[in-house]
Amino acid sequence: LSQLARSNERFKSAAYVVAVLINLIIISTFEASQHTRDSSPTTLNTEGFEIDSDLDWLESPLTILGYVQTGIQGIVWIFYVINFTKLHVIREWKNIRSRFKERAGPTAFASGQGRIGVRQLLAEGPPLKSDGSQTKKRLSFLAYIVYYLVSAFYVFTDSIFVYYTISLVMSILGNFVNYAFFTFHLLDIMVRNETLKNVVRAVTFNWKQLVMTLVLMVIIIYIFAVVAFFRFRPLYELQVDFGGSTSTQYVCDSLIQCVMVTLDSGLRSGGGIGDFMAEPGWQATNQDFQPEYIAFKISFFILIIVVMLNIIFGIIIDTFADLRNLKN
Repeated sequence: LSQLARSNERFKSAAYVVAVLINLIIISTFEASQHTRDSSPTTLNTEGFEIDSDLDWLESPLTILGYVQTGIQGIVWIFYVINFTKLHVIREWKNIRSRFKERAGPTAFASGQGRIGVRQLLAEGPPLKSDGSQTKKRLSFLAYIVYYLVSAFYVFTDSIFVYYTISLVMSILGNFVNYAFFTFHLLDIMVRNETLKNVVRAVTFNWKQLVMTLVLMVIIIYIFAVVAFFRFRPLYELQVDFGGSTSTQYVCDSLIQCVMVTLDSGLRSGGGIGDFMAEPGWQATNQDFQPEYIAFKISFFILIIVVMLNIIFGIIIDTFADLRNLKN
């Protein structure tokens, strides 16, 4: 098994080298065949793009490398399915059994001789043989089906299996849809490097806190967008250049449009949504309008840019520090 594991590591290293070569060819040879503003493609196909005519001899090596990448990704995927998915399923069922033992002591499987139903299976896990390995012989017909359905669920929720499956799919799409899908394989460096693993864990470890904080931030932004729609809609304007002539487009004509613009421009602007909105001016007709506008953009800046974003950054930074302390 150790020899197979080393061989699999070699295949993964080869896959990453091939991915780097593919992307080097893509970045150095691809160019747009059309250069007008309204000719940008709207689908993930290769229409409108071509390889530089001076480097068209690289098209054949690129195709060969693409198929090699797909073959290697397929080997890695098959190796993981054969050697590790079964172990992952057994481990998950053992976790169910361990939790049951903590609640109720030794299970009834040790001495019982009857058939095992669905409820007992999901509560205690599958029965064990005398040597401690799992067996399915005493499961009822329905429990037998549920066992394989739950086991399939454990397989498809295994993050490593999902990652290898996506890598294989991306490789196939890279060959038959667009070479851009091969860029996904460069992310394999996060799986292979322990430092980058900790960076990813810093985001995923406390994911519930991050998700709930993001939900709260989106709700607050939505409230600001509703206020803007009913009070500051004329200030949501965008200057668009069409062939040398500039025109003004209002981008808060509907509430959903106003929400999307507030979410997009409000988060990307360093000063919040106030950096995107037009200034109402200090004319006499706008004196009642100006204080509300100032309060609106300052409150958005404080609540979203200063408070909420820094809370999110603080959660990530604290998690990274905790992971480093645990490692030490």
